[in-house]
This record gives sequence, structure tokens and C-alpha cells, in this order.
Amino acid sequence: MDIKIVEYEERHKEAVCVLFDNFQDYLVNLDPIKRLRRMSGYAENVLNETLKDIKDNDGIFLLAEDDSKVIGFIVGKMEKRTEGQLLEAYPALMGRITELYVDSNYRSKGIGSMLMLQLENYFKEKNCEYIWVDVFKPNTTASNFYKKFDYEDRDIEMIKRLKHSQQVPVS
Repeated sequence: MDIKIVEYEERHKEAVCVLFDNFQDYLVNLDPIKRLRRMSGYAENVLNETLKDIKDNDGIFLLAEDDSKVIGFIVGKMEKRTEGQLLEAYPALMGRITELYVDSNYRSKGIGSMLMLQLENYFKEKNCEYIWVDVFKPNTTASNFYKKFDYEDRDIEMIKRLKHSQQVPVS
């Protein structure tokens, strides 16, 4: 393997869309209450939102390539604090990891770690004091991965399904 970490370019679009779809499929399969899904057009929509988000928030979109084949990605951005947030927490420069995924055929080979270290270096160059990341609770693999990099559990989001409710298609 000859792994290189490069920034996203338009020429990567098709390969990245495949990975975004694979990532969502992975999360859908982990979802114990079956709320997640992947509809047609998902990957292109997420890619467009990601590109806008990194442009608007001084972010970066890094890819792992093996012999020019895109096999993983990580996305990070600077987290803007609102006036309300500053009333309840000390001001600090914050980075946020919004996406991290490695193709299943390339996991456990250090590629996620390479992506993490590169993104953490980006945040260090931006003088961030903290980095935040949200992890889908059933994704224990991701949670354990972040803990290896000294990330700590901070917030827990909870959900309750009301027994009388039916899933209604949204048009």
C-alpha cells in the first residue's frame, strides 16, 4: 500500500460519493430503531453540503488514497460560537470533525489514524484549543477509535419512540 493524504478536488467526486453512500449504509445497518435510511441522491447532497460547510467555516476535506484510489476521508471545520453559547461556556477556538470514513476493505491498517493526525495538525495550525466530534451511539467502533486519540464522552443525545406513532412518509 502506498497511502497518500490529499485534499478533495472535483476529480474525486465520483469516488467520494460512493464512500458517502457506503458510510450511510454502514450507519443504517447499525441503527437499532431503524430511523436512518439512504435515498437516491444522498451522496451528492451530502457532498455539496460538506463542500459549502468547509468553505463557509474555514474547513478542510482530506482524502486517503491508495495508488490514486480514494479509500477514505475526513472532514473538519472551525466551529463558530454564538453569543448565547459564549454566555454559558468560556470562549475557545474549536474545531469539529464532521465526517470520518474508511472503506471496509482498508480498515485496521492505520488509515483512519493517518487521517486523524493530519486533521488534528490542521486544527493545531488554526490554534484550536478543542476538537469536537459527534459519534452515533451504536457505532462503538468509531467511539473506541476516538478514545484512542484521547477524546472523551461529553454529551449524550437520547431518543424515545412513542408506541402509538407510525412512520409517515414525508413528501
